[in-house]
Amino acid sequence: MKRTLLFGCASLLTLSAIAYAQVPGVNSTLNAVFNLVYDNATEKATFASAFSCTNTTTAVTDLFELRGSATKKIKVRRVKVSGIATAAQSVPYIIAMRTALAGGAAGTGAIAPISAYDSSSPTGQTSATSTVEFWTTNPTEPATSNQIVEAYLGVANLSTGVSPQPSQVDFLWGAGGNAPVLRGAAQTLVFNLGGTTVSGNQMTCTIEWTEE
Repeated sequence: MKRTLLFGCASLLTLSAIAYAQVPGVNSTLNAVFNLVYDNATEKATFASAFSCTNTTTAVTDLFELRGSATKKIKVRRVKVSGIATAAQSVPYIIAMRTALAGGAAGTGAIAPISAYDSSSPTGQTSATSTVEFWTTNPTEPATSNQIVEAYLGVANLSTGVSPQPSQVDFLWGAGGNAPVLRGAAQTLVFNLGGTTVSGNQMTCTIEWTEE
């Protein structure tokens, strides 16, 4: 009986140690947990749009917009933006979600190229159903805009390369919580410079998302 009890206690301690080691941050790393989540996400149809743009408007508002899909649920995974201008400056920016498209009578825009991460995706989807538009002059903004990020971006001097910090925007969603979700073709995620004048700006932008 005593031997049986000792064996049972030893088994419980072993199981507890295994469970303990699997808790994030306890004899393991958060990086491993992040990689697991990230790898699972890549089994979904994943797309990115990378482009350069110059908004010549005196007071820049919308820089680009990811538009939702009529047939898929769009989950935004990453937004990266950096830039140069005539003079180095800190520029306030906003990332917002909307329920209507920008555009209207104002604005000169272009549709950005989109690439699939996997040309043989296990989902069978290799073409995006959403679109990305960027502007060289300000579009008409919808009346309603729900901000999810508001911060500053350091734009570098195009001659010297000197830049205030942080020198780029790099938001990665979904690793430890929810990601922005667009449902329907009229829902959008937009990057906006808040009406700031950024003379001679040349911006490089990347946005990444999954379609489910």
